[in-house]
Amino acid sequence: MVDKEPERYYDWVLWKLRQERQTTRSDMMKDEVISLLKNGVSTLMFEKVDGTKREMHATLDPSMLPVQEVSESTSKPQRKKNIESLAVFDTVADGWRSFRWDKLLTVNGVKFKNAT
Repeated sequence: MVDKEPERYYDWVLWKLRQERQTTRSDMMKDEVISLLKNGVSTLMFEKVDGTKREMHATLDPSMLPVQEVSESTSKPQRKKNIESLAVFDTVADGWRSFRWDKLLTVNGVKFKNAT
């Protein structure tokens, strides 16, 4: 079965990843995950701290993120960036959530590189 190439960019990225998965790949890298998230909603499956698995519909697409008001009087000092986790916007819970890279299992059904 041959899929038609979708018109929207992130749909195209997903389509391309599915095509590659069928032929050569079975895993995904961090930069690919971030690219997908910046271009739309992706379905992430990861293991929570308590050991349960969670599915999350997440995005980093600027057009889908809530507007954040910043005022000088209430601004907080910037935190050090944690490279072991990624904060994303959960479109179902309508809020910011994070996951640890070492606990990420799949992205849109494609196994993440570090998943066991």
